[in-house]
Amino acid sequence: MHIYKIFLNEKTEEYEHSMPYTFGGNSKIRLEISQGKASVTIPMNAIKTQEDFLALSPIFRDALRKALQVHIILFGKDLYMESVSFEIDGKACKYTSGDVPGFPFVFSMLGAKRFVWYR
Repeated sequence: MHIYKIFLNEKTEEYEHSMPYTFGGNSKIRLEISQGKASVTIPMNAIKTQEDFLALSPIFRDALRKALQVHIILFGKDLYMESVSFEIDGKACKYTSGDVPGFPFVFSMLGAKRFVWYR
């Protein structure tokens, strides 16, 4: 089993809200959300590179959408992204708003025509 984690903004040891989430046959996904940050943990049997996971995995896009929606429901405001971190089996890579042109690039995978992501 391989563990894929996505952290929106800073990684935290404990989140205020933790909930299970199901996508297709995978019922072991976990959304964890606190004000201004979120985490998605996705256990999968398949090994994927970070690029494969981001570009080809519909589970990533769906889980990210859910995390953003739940944040709005819980806290009444958008989750503005200052950094996105990916962790595959404990190996991490972090992107911040100053590192990558067009950050947050993850919005291009969500299918919406317009997002406001700056303060």
